[in-house]
Amino acid sequence: MKLYIILLAITFSNQFYLCVTTRLRDACYPLQNSTWVQLCKGSMSKEIKIKYKDQLTVVGTPYKIFRLMHVDYSFMVSFFNSPILNCSWINVNDDFTIKCRGKQPILLRQSKFYCFGYGLYYLADLLALCMDQQDSLTKIASQGSFSVVHLSYIPPLKAAQAGLNVSYLNVLIMFLFHVLFVK
Repeated sequence: MKLYIILLAITFSNQFYLCVTTRLRDACYPLQNSTWVQLCKGSMSKEIKIKYKDQLTVVGTPYKIFRLMHVDYSFMVSFFNSPILNCSWINVNDDFTIKCRGKQPILLRQSKFYCFGYGLYYLADLLALCMDQQDSLTKIASQGSFSVVHLSYIPPLKAAQAGLNVSYLNVLIMFLFHVLFVK
C-alpha cells in the first residue's frame, strides 16, 4: 500500500510539473480564444477550506466563478484580488491577454492558470457556496467537464496554513487524490 501511494505521488508530481512547465498551453486549450461570463462571486468559507485542506487561500478570500460562453459545463474560478474580479465577462486571447468590457487589456501569466479536462468537486462546492451567498434561485447542479483555477497571487505556504504542516507536494497529492478517487 505504501509503495502504491509513493508511486502515485511521484506520478502526480511529475504530471503536475510537466503541466506547469511544458504542457500548460495544451491543457488550457479551451481557455484560449474564449469568452467567459460571470456566474457568481463569493468568499472562501471555513467549511470548504477545511474540507479540501486548502493551503493557498484563507477564510474570506474573494473569488469569482465564470462559465464558458455557450458551454454549460466549463467553469473557471479566479481567487484573490485579480484584475478580472471586476469584470462581468472576459475574453481570453491566445497570448492570455484578457479583455474586459471598458477596461484596458490585462496580461496575465499563463503559469497562474491550472486547467483540468474534467470537473472538480472543489469548484462545484465553491459554485454552490457563491450561489448561496448571493441568495440566488438559480442552482447549477454540475461539477463541470472542464475546470480552470486561476490564482492571481500564490501566498507563502506558512501564511495560508490553517494549523496544518504540509508541503506544496503533499497539498497537491491530497488535492489530486481527493479529486480523482473520492466521491
